[in-house]
Amino acid sequence: MFDLERARDALRPEAEEARVQRVWTAVARRRRTPRVPIGRWTFAIAAITTCAIAAIAWTTFELAPERTKHVASSAEPPALRLANDAPLPARLRGDVRLSDASRVVVEESARLDVLANDTRALGLALRRGRARFEVTPGGPRSWNVDAGAVSVQVVGTVFEVARSREGVAVSVEHGAVLVRGASVPDRVQRLEAGQRLFVPSETTSAPSAPPTADGSETNEGHVAETDDAPAREMPWRAELAQRRYDRAFEALGADGHARETRRARDVADLWELADVARFSGHPSEAAVPLRRLVAEHPNDPRAALAAYTLGRLELDALGAPHAAAESFARSEALGLPEALREAAAASHVEALGRAGRRDDARVAAERYVLRHPEGARRAQVERWLAP
Repeated sequence: MFDLERARDALRPEAEEARVQRVWTAVARRRRTPRVPIGRWTFAIAAITTCAIAAIAWTTFELAPERTKHVASSAEPPALRLANDAPLPARLRGDVRLSDASRVVVEESARLDVLANDTRALGLALRRGRARFEVTPGGPRSWNVDAGAVSVQVVGTVFEVARSREGVAVSVEHGAVLVRGASVPDRVQRLEAGQRLFVPSETTSAPSAPPTADGSETNEGHVAETDDAPAREMPWRAELAQRRYDRAFEALGADGHARETRRARDVADLWELADVARFSGHPSEAAVPLRRLVAEHPNDPRAALAAYTLGRLELDALGAPHAAAESFARSEALGLPEALREAAAASHVEALGRAGRRDDARVAAERYVLRHPEGARRAQVERWLAP
């Protein structure tokens, strides 16, 4: 039989109240942190992932051409352009700034044509006059400057090329260049900072005989029948004809060169003897026929060029700046070709300064700046203007 009293005792009020409080506490906690159904979270994560993938795909699509272009440009740099990104013209004039920070300064009377412009080389042709080149070192392309029978190759340096009827003059301020050509000693010479090379043209190196007393000219290459005629058949002349100057001087010897210089009667012979000695590395012997040419043939058009060449030998190789200053002044007075006048004026200033004649150097420098305000060597000359 069911005991009603015992059941009533088991249902104590305090126990019932504690239980109710626990239940309501749990309910209140759940209300404060509502739960999101699993289905909604899955949808949100999927949506975010889809957007991220789309963004990455769009960015890759947009940047692909730029990345491809960058890789292509790294592997194969574009052809040179002007500094303002305009295409390189077929002929360069004035002060030309290039896209690789190189610079070319072309004299007004000069002509410099662009022969080739690609990823590996820039080919230029100096038809006449003077041009100065400031090539940015470390570039991906080589520079080649053709000036008649002479070709100048360089990777990064500052140099100058002057071309005239008398020949081609190459001078280097910084770096080094290779000068090639049939008229260049051994067909190739390396010039470094401070070095210069003058390569006479064919008509200057082996000019025709001068006019005779009656005004007529002998045929080019004709040898007068004199007691000296057999000398022209000597071995050194055969070597000279092949531009082998070292062998020509070796065949002559120092005594033979001095003897032939004494026997020389015209400008052509003196030029040949000067070339043999100069291009074979014998500046003292080369100076002798040049001095004779200037002194004995002052009215010959080649006398001015001989004086200039003598000045360069005296200044660079013989350590005689006093004599060099006189030779440069003489070359200007004799009517040096336009292509070499600025170089001679600047060299005159340098020779005077190195000779200790600072006042004279200052006057010559002022004259240079007046005559060549945009001269390529103005910076070198102006240092002599300081008191």
